[in-house]
Amino acid sequence: MVWLGVVDRGVFETWLAKEKAFLRTLSKEPPQETLETEYYQKLLNLLDYEERLRDILQLPLPNFPPPTHAAGYQRAA
Repeated sequence: MVWLGVVDRGVFETWLAKEKAFLRTLSKEPPQETLETEYYQKLLNLLDYEERLRDILQLPLPNFPPPTHAAGYQRAA
């Protein structure tokens, strides 16, 4: 460790403390990076939803016969 400039254990412990402090500042992503990641995920979700919608709209809709009478309603005379 002498070739790294570590003459005693105190130097190493100082480096370690500085490295820990630096890593703590990185524990949270920067707001811009978070925003970009969320935006990208929303684009992926949108593509998935659009594909699902295309699949749904290509299905034939059921052809229900029109009602022959108004269920329970009488016409006003």
